[in-house]
Amino acid sequence: MIYNALVMDNSDFTKTGTIRVRIQNYYMGEWHQDLSSHTTDINEGYNAEAKTYSDFDAYIFSPIGGGQNYGLFILPEINTHGIIAFTGTPLERGTHCFWMGTIFTPSFDTNGNINNINIPSDKISSNGVGADGFVSGSPNFENGLSTSAAYDGALVLRLKSTAIMLDDQKKIKSDPLNWEKSNTENLVVLNKDNVLIHHPSAYDTNQKELAYQEINLSSNSSSIIMSSKSSVSDSAKTAFLKLANNSVDLSFTLSVNDPKNSIVNSITVIDNSVTIKSSGSNNSTITVGDTGINLKYNNNASISVGNGGEITIYTSGAIHINGGEVRMGTGNARVLTTNSNIKTYNCDNGMVITASDSIFG
Repeated sequence: MIYNALVMDNSDFTKTGTIRVRIQNYYMGEWHQDLSSHTTDINEGYNAEAKTYSDFDAYIFSPIGGGQNYGLFILPEINTHGIIAFTGTPLERGTHCFWMGTIFTPSFDTNGNINNINIPSDKISSNGVGADGFVSGSPNFENGLSTSAAYDGALVLRLKSTAIMLDDQKKIKSDPLNWEKSNTENLVVLNKDNVLIHHPSAYDTNQKELAYQEINLSSNSSSIIMSSKSSVSDSAKTAFLKLANNSVDLSFTLSVNDPKNSIVNSITVIDNSVTIKSSGSNNSTITVGDTGINLKYNNNASISVGNGGEITIYTSGAIHINGGEVRMGTGNARVLTTNSNIKTYNCDNGMVITASDSIFG
């Protein structure tokens, strides 16, 4: 037989290999679907003398597993609604109890119209109240259908956790059992268009992300992102690696963005071209490609080396060249430089060359 059940506790799994579940058919008290609104339900049915519960200890079923260090496993969280099965005959109620999995339950309004299905949303921003995968009229409700790609053949895995915690009066707190107040800990979406792995690593008190890490893979563009900010009002600092394929060029961009200080540093590779950019108080760019090498600094100076070997220098300031000699052309011609007080040189052909502090004058 199959029965409706609710997970009451999972803390003894590492001791017994089971979780404690309450089965609706065998519970004599008033049945409540949400423990966060009825926290006292958790301790009902407890025999203080025997230190036992009238609830059931259930093993965890998985469609994949059975070997050593092998299989698919997720520990059911407290306040999870699901189904229980027994081995043996229904009259004997079986010898073993198994947690088979969860139930995604629809809810309806007074007119019989569906307004919610508690499936997980594939939207990163769907967190908090009214953020289920199907919520009619919610801010995330799209095209009158759903906020999740699960209905379109996708696999959506959104992980959260609940816990039994006590307040100062040793009463069970409701918030740690409330699914809508439980922040998303990991989001994985696999569909026909892309693979998304999103890990929020920090939230504020209003369930807004302060920091996250993300991998997003698709046929034309893939990215790895790490983002963080100290408060909601701050602009997020972001490290970003993007790989793109537009059928003509294969490219990648590695960048670090700090909007608060107007700084963006990046390295971009497009086929045979490499560009390094740094923007902030002084902008600079270095580009290396088939046409040569180009270096720009703050739009006030640039050096270009062409693929024919020519060098072009532009500057609004001075040019300083340090070294033993400066050669011109492919022969023995040199530009006269000196670091001594002797500035006049007599050549064998009678020519006198004088070193100067300036080219013109």
